[in-house]
Amino acid sequence: TGEYFNAELCEDVFNIPDAEYLLSDVIQQNLFISQQSGGYRYHQLFRTFLQTHFKLNQPDAFKSAHRRLAGWYISQNQPDRAIEHFIEAESIDDAIQLAESLVYAYFAQGRTDSILHLSQRLQVYDIPMPNLDHARAQIYLIDEMNLEQAQFYAERSLTYFETHQQMNNSYHVMITLGEIHQRRGDILTAQNLFKTILSADTLSDSVRSDALNQLGVAEYYQGDTESAIHHLQASLEITERTGGLYNRAKVYQELELVYRDVGDVERANDCLDKQITLWRKLNNPEPLAMALNNLGYRHYQQGQYSLAEEAYQQGLDSISNLLSTRARYYLLASQGDLQRDKGHFHEARATYQHALNNPMPMLRC
Repeated sequence: TGEYFNAELCEDVFNIPDAEYLLSDVIQQNLFISQQSGGYRYHQLFRTFLQTHFKLNQPDAFKSAHRRLAGWYISQNQPDRAIEHFIEAESIDDAIQLAESLVYAYFAQGRTDSILHLSQRLQVYDIPMPNLDHARAQIYLIDEMNLEQAQFYAERSLTYFETHQQMNNSYHVMITLGEIHQRRGDILTAQNLFKTILSADTLSDSVRSDALNQLGVAEYYQGDTESAIHHLQASLEITERTGGLYNRAKVYQELELVYRDVGDVERANDCLDKQITLWRKLNNPEPLAMALNNLGYRHYQQGQYSLAEEAYQQGLDSISNLLSTRARYYLLASQGDLQRDKGHFHEARATYQHALNNPMPMLRC
């Protein structure tokens, strides 16, 4: 029932004794099975035949086997595979419950492709997925800059949470809607929404921190840097107390921008160094790459070209597995500037051309 399997799985899930011996015997007889790193795999056509035969002739056993496999993959910390087996077992509620529990951790790790895949895989069942909807809204807002889609999924998520009186989750989605207003240039509406949330009688630390962060951003956009720093620092104090790494990295990201704008280079550099550390801990490649680009530019301005090149290369390495990312454009453009100033004009031209082959960045309003 699994695409890949090994002796441990056969013994733990299907109670097959001496599985390693049996699998070795099957390999020797060349029975449509191949040995690969970490396990075995049936030939695809043979596997499809076996699956179809099993499902048609023993439907209950087929579903039970997939449910057991889902549980095993959960125990092996492979939840994506567990979800696929819940779907095969027609245990759709279990699949959605597991996906809903994963989505915010995935978002903090920058696993946007996994979130979109899960959403698209599960949306055909027409069962509410408010956490996945909220995550999709944030992805469309931050990564895709598709504000219409962002608003659609945010409002659908908010409707569910408000209907079920889950106010903490409702506030988080309202903050995302405020960010959408900001991206559209309606800063005053966003600012008033954040203030309304902060005036609520009972707020969780995560909601209060997020609202203070976004209020600080709105104030910065309006030119009120003093209030922006005040509210961003208040947000930072909460995240440092509660241990929210993703939110803390976001606050350092915004504080770096504000401090650099007001000329407080020392504090800006400190915020940059701290956010790099946090993005590394979260293993979130895109913002890490952007922060390393900023670090490289800092070294570049100071004439420390070797350190600048090292930072740019680390940024490119961090996103090497991402097919499409705006960070690659920034890093290559920065790398091209460095090569140009070092007199390596041929290399710089090739690097600039490489940058132009990547998605162009969109400026925040």
